[in-house]
Amino acid sequence: MLKNGSASHNKIKDAEGLLRFGISFQVSHILFESVRIGIFDEIGNKTVPASVLAKTLNLSGDALLRFLRVLHEIDLVEKQGDMYKNTELSKKYLRRGEKAYLGDFFTHLESLQAPWLRLQTSLKTNRMIVPDKKRLSAYPDQLRRFLLAMHAVGQIKSEYIKRIFSIHRYRNMLDLGGGTGTYAVSFAKENRNLRATVFDLKTVVPHAKSYIKRAGVQNRIKVMSGQCLYDTFPQGPYDLVFISNLLHVYDTLDCKKIINKAAGVLVEKGTLLIHDYILGCGDTFAVSLFDMNMLIGTPQGRCHGRREIESWMRSTGVSKIRTAEVLAGTSIMWGEKIVNRDS
Repeated sequence: MLKNGSASHNKIKDAEGLLRFGISFQVSHILFESVRIGIFDEIGNKTVPASVLAKTLNLSGDALLRFLRVLHEIDLVEKQGDMYKNTELSKKYLRRGEKAYLGDFFTHLESLQAPWLRLQTSLKTNRMIVPDKKRLSAYPDQLRRFLLAMHAVGQIKSEYIKRIFSIHRYRNMLDLGGGTGTYAVSFAKENRNLRATVFDLKTVVPHAKSYIKRAGVQNRIKVMSGQCLYDTFPQGPYDLVFISNLLHVYDTLDCKKIINKAAGVLVEKGTLLIHDYILGCGDTFAVSLFDMNMLIGTPQGRCHGRREIESWMRSTGVSKIRTAEVLAGTSIMWGEKIVNRDS
């Protein structure tokens, strides 16, 4: 998605635009399959004949040529005669092992297709599509894939957040629903004086501990298990509470509870920082699509509005609230906790 809700990219203006949107699912499948067969990994830094790729990947030579033609058209491979090489884009984001690898995110997106095929049911009932038994039984694998996907995107978005929001003045951060600790690790590496606590579900904790240890910051980041809505938060005290991509899972009442609890563990003049898909901020097209994804995939999830979130923050004593767009639909909102000395 283009930044700042670019109308030229998101709006359908004519029949050609309408037809292009209609076939966009085909492009998605090309991308999903490219990641699954590892075509960018196989090409690597080399320039490779299509015939060699076909043999190595055990694919039909003719079919692969037709497949590569599409990849060339969308600028994911370069063509030199019958030889192919990766573009800078595919090298950076689609080769396994690269720091900014996004393949796990696309694998996750592919797994979301089933509920979308039953969109009409959600439109009639205003409820999510109940997962079947097979999907429920595969939860451990699904959780791992989901965490890998969120980690892949989080590594990129954390870099954008650090450009917008100065992390250097903080010393003790609580990362609510912090997943694998992607943001906590990124912020801790940026600020050597920062210590953090990642708070997430018991099933997520082993994944977080593993990543934090691999990142070499386990001496400054600890992990604690709990459910953000029902369990007591670690008490800190904290000068920064970070809530990333969590509020969209909950309804209004529950979001208010989480924000109130978050403000409760902040020191005076501490900062509450929210990162999410926020209606009225950033790429409105991406936010609107994500909101539909919450409808079909979660019991009560939805995207909340900027003014709505701001009112929740102000009700807990957080003021001086600012907003900035991050990337691909998400934005940040942050403000300072001011204690009412007259209360």
